[in-house]
Amino acid sequence: MRTLLTDVIISIVADKLKKDNSFGLSIINLPDIDFQRFLSEMPHNKLLELYFLGYDEQSKRILQQLPRAEEYKCFYSVEEAEESRNLGSEDIFRIHFIKNTELEKLSSLRWYDKISMEQVYKNSCKLALDKLPQTNNAIRNFLQVLGRKDIRALLNFERVLDYLEALIAANEMQLPIVVNSELYRLGLLVDDGFAVGSPTRDQLIKKIKDNHSIVRRISNLEQKERQNISSFLAKNPDNSVVRLILEYYRTPSIELLKQLQLSEVEKCLKAAVPTSGTKPKTPKKSGSNPTVASSQLIFDGKDELIDEFIRQAEKDIDDRPENNKSCIKSIEIDGVKIDIPVQASTERLVEMTVSNME
Repeated sequence: MRTLLTDVIISIVADKLKKDNSFGLSIINLPDIDFQRFLSEMPHNKLLELYFLGYDEQSKRILQQLPRAEEYKCFYSVEEAEESRNLGSEDIFRIHFIKNTELEKLSSLRWYDKISMEQVYKNSCKLALDKLPQTNNAIRNFLQVLGRKDIRALLNFERVLDYLEALIAANEMQLPIVVNSELYRLGLLVDDGFAVGSPTRDQLIKKIKDNHSIVRRISNLEQKERQNISSFLAKNPDNSVVRLILEYYRTPSIELLKQLQLSEVEKCLKAAVPTSGTKPKTPKKSGSNPTVASSQLIFDGKDELIDEFIRQAEKDIDDRPENNKSCIKSIEIDGVKIDIPVQASTERLVEMTVSNME
């Protein structure tokens, strides 16, 4: 990500420095670039003044280790930037790297041209297309689609740059595969059929939006879906896709997306929906059975409640007045209700129930 971002910033600033007679520009709230390479590749027809504003002390110490040269100077306060602006020397080009837009007196610098995140995003897509080896229509269409406003709104800026760097690093033979296999870097599910054939821009837009919709779905599973998936996992304990979906719901990460195929996730979500019979049953106002409930508690990160249920079940069963009769014992803790079937042979039942919940 840093390499491509540095390339784009160098390109934008150098172009402005060559064509423009302005005093300078501001780069606001963008990730850090390779400042040493930036300075070494800048044209030096003017003295460069770099202002690092809103940086913490540790970052300042790192920046202060940049090699010294006559072609540029570095400063770290708004007051110094204001002083340079007021002097108005036309032989100086001022570049403000701003990390905190709430700094006092910063408003006095707002008349400088700004390099926006949107500008960097678009230029990154264009630069990636220029740097790629021989590309087919599908890949060209895709990179153009990435620059669209509605697609930019779905994707994380830094992830897009990271993905584009992965494409640039691929050779001509690898590129068609990498386009699909590295989609996880964008925060999308891997899709082996994504850029296969000759998809149009509209088709690629739909694929991105549909993929993004599935990712949002598994990261924000509704309670009913969580229950269905937990029940499906209880019946299919070896299904790795289900486990990854549940793990992604609890702790979303692109490393988990890397292991998930779009087609497999869609198939799993569909399979987890219970099939309805000819006549739907009236839902019972009761709790879950111990096996389903324990799976749901583990899934929801409430493992500690299992021990509480076990202790309460043992106590309630031992204390019931007629221990020679079978019944259903309902136990509710923290809004979770479990129905435990109690048979006449109480001790055997408790052993089975505890075994199920563990």
